[in-house]
Amino acid sequence: MRSIRPVSIALTGLIACFALLLPSDAQAKCTRWDLSQVPGGFDEWGASQSNGFTLGFVFQQNGTNLQGAAEYWANGHGNDRTGGTIQGRIEGSAFQFTVRWSNGAVGDYSGQINEDGTLQGATFDANGRAATWTVDTSQKATCLAEASPPGQPTPRSPSIDRHICVRTGGSWDIATGKCVRQQASNQPPANVCRVTQATDVYDDCRGHETGVVLAAGTQGVTRLKRCDGDENWHLVKWPAGQGWVYSGTPPDFVSLNCP
Repeated sequence: MRSIRPVSIALTGLIACFALLLPSDAQAKCTRWDLSQVPGGFDEWGASQSNGFTLGFVFQQNGTNLQGAAEYWANGHGNDRTGGTIQGRIEGSAFQFTVRWSNGAVGDYSGQINEDGTLQGATFDANGRAATWTVDTSQKATCLAEASPPGQPTPRSPSIDRHICVRTGGSWDIATGKCVRQQASNQPPANVCRVTQATDVYDDCRGHETGVVLAAGTQGVTRLKRCDGDENWHLVKWPAGQGWVYSGTPPDFVSLNCP
């Protein structure tokens, strides 16, 4: 869907040299950005995520409101894509949005538009697992309004740091602009599972099929318990339901990886 075109080294060098000739205070700050325009002839914003996934975003911006569509796929598996819808807001150089994926998972995303128009941010799923993402540097947001006259440098928006703080169990101190964390809990981590292949859901351990299929890549899957006498059966729950699944016998078939 997205085509990344090579950047001319000569042109990049020319632009860099020209930028060095400009006085630093001549570069006005952008106060209003447009994410609905995807630059360079691309049909979507292409982002690389730190947990091994590639994402595509298409935004429809109306004032400070963001809507649109998204898709993701595991690196090297571009033919197996999962789509979703976007709802969010943008204020200045900071934006946040929620993606509701077609497999039932929900992801919260926060983003920052840097002074050169490049995009980066962080994401969290329903279980609080975090990842960072960056957009290809050849894609840059369009500036709609610059500060006039240029004033003092605009401090970096703390929205991303605040978002990370709150979603990872901290509390944000507005007065100091810092994250306050309590002492770590001694409770063991949740049994978070990764669905590697689509698998049928059963009503009981070695029971009957329910007609529900747990899709590969489903987010927010946690194991509640194992089947007595057969450790390859697991009672799991996910945002859309709960049931028994057969994890398989490696290396012949593996549908579920749990800690």
